[in-house]
Amino acid sequence: MKLITVGTDVVFEDKSSNVASREWTFVGGDISTSTEKEVTVNYADEGTFLAKLAVVYEDGSTQNNGFNIDVYPEVIADFTASSTVALQGSKIMFTNTTQHITSAFDDSKLLDGYEWFFEGGVPESSTLANPEVTYAGLGYFSVKLIAKRQAPYYIDENLKEDYIFITDVPSIAPAETRLRFLGSVIELTYTEDLKPLTQAEKDLVSVKINDAAVDIASIDVDSNDSKKLIVSLMTSASEGDNIILNINAGIVSKSGTPLSPLRSQPIENTIVNLYKELNPSFENGNLGSFPTDWGNWNPTAGKNNPESYAIGNTVVQDGNKSLEIHLDGTSQNWILDSKFATTELSARYRFSVWAKGTVGKIDLDLRAVTPNWADVQSIAAPLTTEWKEYVIEFEETNENLNRKYWQQLSSATTQTIYIDNVSLYRID
Repeated sequence: MKLITVGTDVVFEDKSSNVASREWTFVGGDISTSTEKEVTVNYADEGTFLAKLAVVYEDGSTQNNGFNIDVYPEVIADFTASSTVALQGSKIMFTNTTQHITSAFDDSKLLDGYEWFFEGGVPESSTLANPEVTYAGLGYFSVKLIAKRQAPYYIDENLKEDYIFITDVPSIAPAETRLRFLGSVIELTYTEDLKPLTQAEKDLVSVKINDAAVDIASIDVDSNDSKKLIVSLMTSASEGDNIILNINAGIVSKSGTPLSPLRSQPIENTIVNLYKELNPSFENGNLGSFPTDWGNWNPTAGKNNPESYAIGNTVVQDGNKSLEIHLDGTSQNWILDSKFATTELSARYRFSVWAKGTVGKIDLDLRAVTPNWADVQSIAAPLTTEWKEYVIEFEETNENLNRKYWQQLSSATTQTIYIDNVSLYRID
């Protein structure tokens, strides 16, 4: 097979005659080279990878041949509904959000498709990409989607149990859901005032992060806004985590209106390091080189000199690499700055850097600055010989809506400074 899905084995067989020796080369495979006649290779990443065979025949002649293996990602079946809570007889539109469904060839694309199953729905099944369904009964109903890609062949299915709740009593859904305080709080805003929840009502709320249940520290109505329900988590979400909220039927507002049950309700994960594309953990790039996609350093007029600033792997705070800054004890104002990242006006941010020194007791001047230095958020970090996190929190008030990382070192001693995991997160 030359067209496969991630994780598939490919069996290579040399059918040459009168072979004295051979060497296979597999780019992207779990085996990089082999001299065997038959080799099984697994491809764990998507992409196009060259497989090559070099043969030496018994008469001393040679021959090379090669071809590409095209590796496609797995199909991920998923969907959303226009509403997961509706009145009896209402129509619900289902939106297909399946990923990687399109086949490699035009004729195969005609066989790509979907199959829906709607418990209690009319229709009960559908092959449309985005069907519309009516529910006549009351209660919770499950929905299943099967997605099939023909080339390379792959099927995935997604069953959301008790996903749709049909009621004959009007209820109120949250007008907004937000993840706050670096993933430790889910905030739901309703259109009516809420009353304090009883323990029985609190027990109706559950949260999963990456399909694992997490403990809830507290559930309370916001003391400053009675339309907001605050769910505080014992385990904070991190960047890229999948967060799901469930609220069973049984909670009512202050006026007695039922709150809409939420089944497998995704909470948008707003935790994104604005410096994410700037290689903030220095994991990208070769050892001993200036960090890839970073910026510049001074005082050499923007020249990125790896003799002074270089990626290393002997001392790290996290991951496999960090930035090493080699101070010579004579030069002053060792300056490093990054490219810009876009912020949002009036939003709150947390600027964080991990650092340490081989000697310590010097100040590392850290700043989150806007273009032309119109606004500067800074901290003087007294370095120690142990890894320490240095943090600045601020509200964005500058209308340029751009921030870059800037640092300056001044030292009369010869030593090495280590920098790792530079981040700028929105925290409100």
